[in-house]
Amino acid sequence: MINENPDDRPTVEETLNHPLFWKPQRRVEYLRRIGNEKEVGKYSDADQKLLEALKQSATERSFCQWRSKLPSELMKKMDGKQPYPENMLGLLRFIRNLHEHNAEDLESVDLMNMFPDLFGCVYMLAKKQSWNSRPGLKNVFQRDLRS
Repeated sequence: MINENPDDRPTVEETLNHPLFWKPQRRVEYLRRIGNEKEVGKYSDADQKLLEALKQSATERSFCQWRSKLPSELMKKMDGKQPYPENMLGLLRFIRNLHEHNAEDLESVDLMNMFPDLFGCVYMLAKKQSWNSRPGLKNVFQRDLRS
């Protein structure tokens, strides 16, 4: 954000719109949308390179063994026929499905407090994978500053 040439510096608006300054509900919306990405949707048959990138970025994070940190009744309800895997893709798909199919259970979990480093980790991974410029995610970055 700091550049010797003032013309190359971001504006105040651009700076305030950076994901670092997003409110929790906007961060959760971003995670939900990441859960819609095709690579995340194929969590049970994910690309090996993606799995390796996930493994490297998720070492000793708050969301390791995420399944045990959520209410067991909710996990039983959400797992259905096939349990979500104990990795970041599984958690992202869980978040997506919770919002899409079980919105009434959203109040029982505070994802941002439960997994404080999840957003930053997912954001950096998505940036490296060039997912943030995709149509389903791009408009999250262009939203009103109040959200």
